[in-house]
Amino acid sequence: MAIDKTTPKCFDTAKQFAGWVAAARMSKPIPAHSYCEDCTPEYQAKMIVEGRCMYPGTLFHRSSADMKGQKADGDWVGRRSALEVAKVRSLTGAYNRKVKLV
Repeated sequence: MAIDKTTPKCFDTAKQFAGWVAAARMSKPIPAHSYCEDCTPEYQAKMIVEGRCMYPGTLFHRSSADMKGQKADGDWVGRRSALEVAKVRSLTGAYNRKVKLV
């Protein structure tokens, strides 16, 4: 389980989340990129069952190109609802500061 308030519940440890952040920084995603974009419908379903998904309203679609316009093989891309993000932030106080990945 996540061990501090800054680690999303869907990550098992703070170290695992730090690894995701480091990988995201290396791949230079768009500034608003989030860990939900790298999730999958199967993992989301598992996290919902375990009560660890903070954004169960995230919707997934298959992409034909990644965010940089490069060809992809139909990978899953998750999209959070802006209203859901605002609601979770206001209820939990989590993620009040903006984190830049680049």
